Amino acid sequence: MYFSKSCIFTTDTADIEVNKFCEAFIRISKIMRIYRSSLAIAYSVFLAAATAACSIHPVPEDVTGVTTLEIANKIRCEAFYAVNDILIDFIKRKNFRNADKILKILNENPASLKNLPYDKIEPELSKLLDKYDGTAIALDFTFDMTETNKISTELGILSIIANNSDALSLKGSSDRTRKNIRNFRIVKTIKELYLKGEECAKPTNQVNYAYPITGNIGIREVLDTFFGLNETLLLSENAKDKTVLFADTITFTTTFNGSASPAVLLSSLARSTTIGTFNLVLDGGRTDTHTLIIAISLPPDKNYFPVTSAKERANVEVDLQIQKNQFIPVLLNR
Repeated sequence: MYFSKSCIFTTDTADIEVNKFCEAFIRISKIMRIYRSSLAIAYSVFLAAATAACSIHPVPEDVTGVTTLEIANKIRCEAFYAVNDILIDFIKRKNFRNADKILKILNENPASLKNLPYDKIEPELSKLLDKYDGTAIALDFTFDMTETNKISTELGILSIIANNSDALSLKGSSDRTRKNIRNFRIVKTIKELYLKGEECAKPTNQVNYAYPITGNIGIREVLDTFFGLNETLLLSENAKDKTVLFADTITFTTTFNGSASPAVLLSSLARSTTIGTFNLVLDGGRTDTHTLIIAISLPPDKNYFPVTSAKERANVEVDLQIQKNQFIPVLLNR
């Protein structure tokens, strides 16, 4: 009996099969040493490609190119210009005295509205502003981001010597998932939107179909509906504290998946025929679910005690919307 690395060779005829296995193992080991440099290079290249786009901490800018702060400011400014455009349309319909002067200001520098004594220009406009300038708009953002990366490899070696053949197959895989849920809330009154209006550039109204949260999301329609319902049908007051509430929940989900299956074929022709294959399968995916709750609350009835501010009520309405949104899927799945 003699040893060769991890194989034990024996002269016992009863162990002929063991000897054959050990001979095959040693031949394949030599083949692997011959090709290990090429295989290592191939593996390194594809591994780098697979992990280049990976995120340890998923954030919106990984895929949208837009930061959380930029998204929040964009939507705040969209709300500001939506309110301003609605006011412009109202003035045009009413054909106020000095309407041209007011419209010029609102079109060129809408933020300056806060400095104008409209009560001396047009009483009806002043009454409208008094009615709505304390209206609160709550914007509740939830960014749910999940990234998956899967890598699987397979190394196959086939060695043919004379009429004998030996084969070896090695497999391995790695699955990784990272998830981040980011939530925050902004609550502003219409008056506060105008106070910060100078910071806003005029929106382009351009939509982004891949990641809608980064483009125009249609806040103008939400506010148009709210003001229209309240002016024509008088929205019902909350029985608890006599406030008027309105809310929308908008959810955008975008999923991207990709895969690649590169393969390397290595062969040599000498005293024996050796064929080596190296297969690499790369799978990656990213799912972004962006949820925006828009809650609007009119100022409460000042004659009702205790008085709850519109901002407080808008906050409460967002919380109620979250509860309702969690409850609805339960009902649908019954």
